[in-house]
Amino acid sequence: MVDPKLSVRRRGQHKVSRSPQLPIPSSEDRHMRKENGRRKDLSQKSTIFFFLVYYSAVFYIVRYSVNYLPNPKSLVNSKPTEFTEEQARKHLNYFVSLGPRVAGSLANDVHAANYILETVLKVKASVSPSLKVEIDTQRPTGSFTLDFVSGFGSYYTNVTNTIVRVSAVDSPSNHALLLNCHTDSVNGAPGASDDAVACAVLLEVMRAVTSDHTHPLLHDIIFLFNGAEENLHQASHGFITQHPWAKQVKGFINLEAAGAGGKEIVFQTGPSHPWLASAWAMNAPHPFGTVIAQELFQSGIIPSDTDFRIFRDYGKIPGIDLAYMTNGYVYHTLYDDVDRILPGCIQRAGDNILAVVDHLVKSPSSLLPNPGSYRHGALAFMDFLGIFMITLPMRMLSILNMLFSVGPIIYLARCIMSSAAERLHYEQKIFKGIVIIMSSWLACAFVVFLLAIFVTKCGNSMAFFSRPYLVVFLYGLPGLATLLIVNRVAASIVFKNEDPWMLETIFFDSYLFIWSAILFQINYIQLQSSLILLLCVLPLCLIRCLFLKKIFHHKNDGIVATKVAVYLAALLPHTLILFSLSWIGLDLFIPLCGRLGTVVPPDLVIAGLVALLLILLSHFVLSLIHLAESIQWIVAGMLLLSAGALCFVLSSHAFPYAVDNDITAPQRLIVQHISRTFYGFDKKVRQQDSGIWLNTMDYPGFKVDTGSNAANESPLLPCKGVIEFDFYAYHAQSFNMIWF
Repeated sequence: MVDPKLSVRRRGQHKVSRSPQLPIPSSEDRHMRKENGRRKDLSQKSTIFFFLVYYSAVFYIVRYSVNYLPNPKSLVNSKPTEFTEEQARKHLNYFVSLGPRVAGSLANDVHAANYILETVLKVKASVSPSLKVEIDTQRPTGSFTLDFVSGFGSYYTNVTNTIVRVSAVDSPSNHALLLNCHTDSVNGAPGASDDAVACAVLLEVMRAVTSDHTHPLLHDIIFLFNGAEENLHQASHGFITQHPWAKQVKGFINLEAAGAGGKEIVFQTGPSHPWLASAWAMNAPHPFGTVIAQELFQSGIIPSDTDFRIFRDYGKIPGIDLAYMTNGYVYHTLYDDVDRILPGCIQRAGDNILAVVDHLVKSPSSLLPNPGSYRHGALAFMDFLGIFMITLPMRMLSILNMLFSVGPIIYLARCIMSSAAERLHYEQKIFKGIVIIMSSWLACAFVVFLLAIFVTKCGNSMAFFSRPYLVVFLYGLPGLATLLIVNRVAASIVFKNEDPWMLETIFFDSYLFIWSAILFQINYIQLQSSLILLLCVLPLCLIRCLFLKKIFHHKNDGIVATKVAVYLAALLPHTLILFSLSWIGLDLFIPLCGRLGTVVPPDLVIAGLVALLLILLSHFVLSLIHLAESIQWIVAGMLLLSAGALCFVLSSHAFPYAVDNDITAPQRLIVQHISRTFYGFDKKVRQQDSGIWLNTMDYPGFKVDTGSNAANESPLLPCKGVIEFDFYAYHAQSFNMIWF
């Protein structure tokens, strides 16, 4: 039933109604939408201005936050107890100068290990008399099973571990903090980020910690420079299961990489020991991490693993997993060099690790000696623009989730049960609003997936790989335009003659009901990432539904622009959070498309991610489009830009790979030289052969002309020998070859 107050006649004109079409209203229509001298909607220019200014500000704030790095420190301009990037970068340069450091190689097991020993001896010569520095070289042999991919067993012999223990002379402790990195790299890669920079950081942390003569060491620190991580964690297993010092370890910090440079992200914590993540959140000067990364990583979606699994499963100790994830294009390639590690990147990681280590081993409030005293299950965590980190134990998060999922539903029930005339049949309006919103989500997903399938079938997959901005124009704008069109047209048909602010209120309440129900369901399955959604629903419940309820009431005749500005200001915190997470997600998954294999079309993966991000970013914002006088030029502009992007993708210029000064996005090919010798039961040679085995790691594979004749045109090199076994023997040399 339509409120008679909203269907008024003026100067003999017909009733005011909202057209189901998108044309710009005439001057008479605009005049009829005025009441008491105040507009009830926004002009198209005002709508463009508001959202352009708002999202431009959000974009630049998030961009600054993501790219911000502190100024590097030098030994001359810093205290001895401070971390200095200058010194750490010297260590990094040496490790990278050794070239690829494969486990078992001279570069890794001899040169890198000797450099670490020499550096530790220099540190040992200048430490405080109250400290003791012990050095041990371990070469363990063992075997274990690993629940990774499909699961398998691993056997290793004489892998190399270089271990350093720093303890107090007068009061040695039985409680130690383990700091772990690995010296080895994959074949063919210098491994600057994975993981030479972590070794450099820990060497400098060691120097800074041992230079402090004023704060006594209450607990021991064990630095593990393990030499066989790329062989799927063999060296870390040898330490945690065989070394006598491992028994005193109560917690660990593991340094890894899935990219090159940028910020190190906390992407795994626990298990079931929130005190470590809390210590990081309270003491790291530049906290950066999200529980979403943890849930994604542990779900197996990301094809990678770290020593965290070994310490957790075989050592039964809690820890924190850190990794560089920016610029994942160069991960495990020959382009992972020192030039990718920007100034300030090392300083940031060093400041964070040193501050947390100081707290854990020097502070009387540290829970390292008795971690079980603060064992409250899983911990949800996330940072806000790298300024501070929010942490909540899952038990407390569950209570808050229930409160702020049931609370809005109670609020909506009160609105529906209101006896006021304007609330008559309000539940029907809410239901219709929910149907329209859900329909727009389905339409958005359908359009972006249809585009992704079309691009893939046309043979132009991964055009966005070296041009991440194409994702916005190719999938983002069509998806957003679909959301706008479906919401606006459907609302104009279903809610005829409805006051603009009343219509906006209906859709706001519909969104509030949907997200409260989603929050309730996510809380039921105990996802820690519900913290993100809670922080989105919470401010709107408090601000719009409680503190400023009268301002946003549809009968309030305040200036519409003022209302919109106040509403957008209330949305700003969670818009920044969601925009930041979207940036991080695309920064992770776009380079990941280069090693997802040949089965799953990467355009479908990115299209699905974009659809999900659009739904998250647009919730509670799309209700404002019902205040706009017209959106036809906005939608037309989006579709025009999308059409241009699609034409570019279908052209011959959309080559997916690039290696230049702006971006390095190579195609990954595994090239293996195989020499095989087959033996019979009589131990006589039955057959010998050899050849080159090329294996592509991305979806386009050999469909893209990247110079497939290069292998035939390359000069032949003699094989260095064959490793023989009974019945079957082979010699293989494998490395990443980059075609461009």
